[in-house]
Amino acid sequence: MRHPEKEAALQSVRRVAEFLKSEAAPIEPVLYRGFFTGHRYLFYDQERRRYHAWFDRRRRGWCVRVTPPAGDFFTLPRSGLHFLVTSRSFFIYANFNLAVEYLENFFRRRDYPVDSVSWKETVSLPWWQVSQGSLVSGGAAGNFSINFSRGQFTARFHDENGRPYFCSPRHQYLFIFKPRLRIRDGRVRIEQLLKSYAETEIKTTSPNPLALLKQAIYGFKSANLRAFYSEEGLIPEVRHVIIFVVYWHFALALINASVFVRVAERLKGQTWYTLAAGALVFFRMPAEIINMRRALRLTRNLPGSRLQKIMDSEEFRSIIENRKIRSWRNFERIYTDLFRATEYLAEALERYRLAKPKIYRLVSAGRQAEVPDLLGSELGIGREDLDLLVPLAGRLEALERTEIVRIFTGHLERLRSAGLLRESEWPGLVDFVNRTFPEQLEWDTVVGAYKSLNDRIKRAERNPSRPELSVMIENSKLASIPFRRAELLLMVSFYMIGYGATYLPYMPTLVFPLYYLVYGVLTQLIYSGLERMGTPVSLQYLYKELENDPAVPSASDVWNEYASQQLRLFAVFSSLGLIIGIGGRLLADRTHNISWFAVEALGMGTYLLALWEWFRYWNGLVRRCKVAH
Repeated sequence: MRHPEKEAALQSVRRVAEFLKSEAAPIEPVLYRGFFTGHRYLFYDQERRRYHAWFDRRRRGWCVRVTPPAGDFFTLPRSGLHFLVTSRSFFIYANFNLAVEYLENFFRRRDYPVDSVSWKETVSLPWWQVSQGSLVSGGAAGNFSINFSRGQFTARFHDENGRPYFCSPRHQYLFIFKPRLRIRDGRVRIEQLLKSYAETEIKTTSPNPLALLKQAIYGFKSANLRAFYSEEGLIPEVRHVIIFVVYWHFALALINASVFVRVAERLKGQTWYTLAAGALVFFRMPAEIINMRRALRLTRNLPGSRLQKIMDSEEFRSIIENRKIRSWRNFERIYTDLFRATEYLAEALERYRLAKPKIYRLVSAGRQAEVPDLLGSELGIGREDLDLLVPLAGRLEALERTEIVRIFTGHLERLRSAGLLRESEWPGLVDFVNRTFPEQLEWDTVVGAYKSLNDRIKRAERNPSRPELSVMIENSKLASIPFRRAELLLMVSFYMIGYGATYLPYMPTLVFPLYYLVYGVLTQLIYSGLERMGTPVSLQYLYKELENDPAVPSASDVWNEYASQQLRLFAVFSSLGLIIGIGGRLLADRTHNISWFAVEALGMGTYLLALWEWFRYWNGLVRRCKVAH
């Protein structure tokens, strides 16, 4: 290769060696050819670490992989480190060292005094790498497993022996890391390595197909749905609606299919493929998943979505995951679990709220050993249940009110500076954080106090401005137009298959079932997209406009009547269109097919008028927002 390329490889390797606080040995590099990568250069440093360098045309930079010398896996992972050096940037790819460092930093920021961290790489394959280790803090230990597969580093962290200290009882942390991290001024900001994380329940038994099916039906992979109708959500009764939808659609499909097959057998017609087209409603499920993600992106710039994103961030959640607050959360979680399956849960929580000020005074005085006696006398907890609470009661710590006020006030200032709060609500919100919230932590459950704070912040959230709504409506319209175009092409193809069936007698019969299969798939994709793209406008604009209008006594009643009116019109005019369409065919012999062609022309003309009204609706909403602004 040319000499300038060799110099560029050497400069990239020296930049990596400088980051590793080493120095590339000034020797002539070894040149060899790797599979699918072209020419590579091999360098060594003073510690005999190997630097493999090659130019990546797709990334427009030099890739450098550093591997340790044989038998030395203490300073570098066995799989090595991977860097990308470009003319403007310097990146390090995620690896076990960075993942372990992030876990240590994660718990330090939550006030856990990390005493030691140890780990070992157990699997080292090009496509699959695994390491396992433990983290010790305050006499408690947590185990973690870091996995690399399909280009993604993930980590799981849980308490050792199931004793809750770092995590909630029977829960674990699941971390997903970014693929690479930018190096600035010779160092990395390890907190930027995280892509997302969640605290999930540990599966203590073998996989249960019924439990997995239940989770899929309820959609509990979505944090929004869990917050809405899970057992600990806002309205758990909504789960019955989900089950109703499952039973109802399943029953109607069974009945319709069974009756259709009986009729088809009686008529001896080749109508089975229309039933198959109806079965293709299954394709609506992946369409809903894809279109729902697109719909969420339409509202990401509205105040509610931005506020929720900040409150779900790692920085904001670190407050409630603080070691001292975590000790109270775990204690109260186990206490709640004692009564969760009984009818006395509400009464038990009320007794706990009455007794918590006494418990808090004992903890503040450092008399945690007396807490079990208080639980037995004040709350009437038996000895067997007390054995579950005693280890957690010994870890309870008094909360620092000034520190809580300082941290939460700082985060509220961040929300205010982002323009997400109403200025009229700001004094009351600050007063709540300075006085009410710290006091509530001392007499209410931590979850209850935090929920009160979230409700207070939600009440202070400002309404979307007209420009924000205008952008959302415009984006929803643009996202819906491709589906309307596809619908128009599908309608034209419907005419083509119909005329082909009439005027092309030699058309293969197989064409018709194949067409109906494609028609069924595209129909589900199109109507799923139209519904999901239009829902944000309906809820974020139309419904809220009804709520803010003093002339409307009840927005929910108006919305319910609006939906009912659409269904009534659907029932009347779809039946009317069906009758006219069949009538055109019945009169075709008498009118020399004129009635048949007229009906089809009427159908296409009406459809084009419907599209015209659809565009008028969207353009009118956009114009209304801009004029109001």
